[in-house]
Amino acid sequence: MSKRRLCIALLLGSPVLSLASLHGWQWYQTPRVTLSQELWQPASSASTGDMDLSFWTEKRHAHQLQLSKDFVLQSHGSSIGIRLTSISYPSLYPSKVRVGFELIEQEDIEPLSQQQNFVLRPLG
Repeated sequence: MSKRRLCIALLLGSPVLSLASLHGWQWYQTPRVTLSQELWQPASSASTGDMDLSFWTEKRHAHQLQLSKDFVLQSHGSSIGIRLTSISYPSLYPSKVRVGFELIEQEDIEPLSQQQNFVLRPLG
């Protein structure tokens, strides 16, 4: 390969690689959560008082979580408002964080029961 072709390839390839790296880093930093299995046990759909609403996420996202703040669980175009109530670091899963939450709108329990994986974003 000639020097000229090499320079052109580097000039054209470096912005593409930079953009791909930036997009990959943003994807890596976006908290993705998995709802805890206790949610799927049979319970009254009219009330979440007896249900343990919690999700698991990677420990690297713990710095983005703040108690009593409002967040949104997003999946396939639907958004569910939640408020964080507890954060725990189980010793059996050293790379995970378990986060308890409550629903802002109680009628969101039905859409919540139809999905298990969500993207977590701050509200507002």
